[in-house]
Amino acid sequence: YSRLAQRYQNISTLYLKTNSLKDAIHYTLKALDFHKKKFEDRAPRKWDFVEGNLIPLSKDSKELFYTKSGRERGAVVGYGECILNYAKCLSMQKKYNEAIELIDKASNYFYIFPKIYNLSQLEKGINLVYNKSTEGPKLIKDSLRNLEKLDKKFSKTQIALIEGAKKLIK
Repeated sequence: YSRLAQRYQNISTLYLKTNSLKDAIHYTLKALDFHKKKFEDRAPRKWDFVEGNLIPLSKDSKELFYTKSGRERGAVVGYGECILNYAKCLSMQKKYNEAIELIDKASNYFYIFPKIYNLSQLEKGINLVYNKSTEGPKLIKDSLRNLEKLDKKFSKTQIALIEGAKKLIK
């Protein structure tokens, strides 16, 4: 199920890049379905799966997000990224409140990874601005500041997101 979920998620991401909302939603929902089937069958170590949510069974983030060999727990992060894709789809439909809720949910699955976490918070800030919230500009500024501190490369899509966010707070 994990590989199918990842493949559908990759297809969804490609459709998001081309602004093909209908197809992006279709493949994101398929990916989420396969993630759920996998977790219903067997949740990742130190996690439980209850009503569509991965619930941490430990307070140790290393146990939750890394395998014993030190590799990133891809199933957990992938599930968060998939939820984030769905939030992007909702945002494109101007369903900002729902998108914000999903971004918060997704962040639970990758909060220890600064790049993806701060990019997700940037998305949340953009949605808050579109939703006329006063918290949006501050969240965008904080996320941009945190992203600037990272010594990471960004994809074209991530750069476009960063540039779009900067325009919203000028």
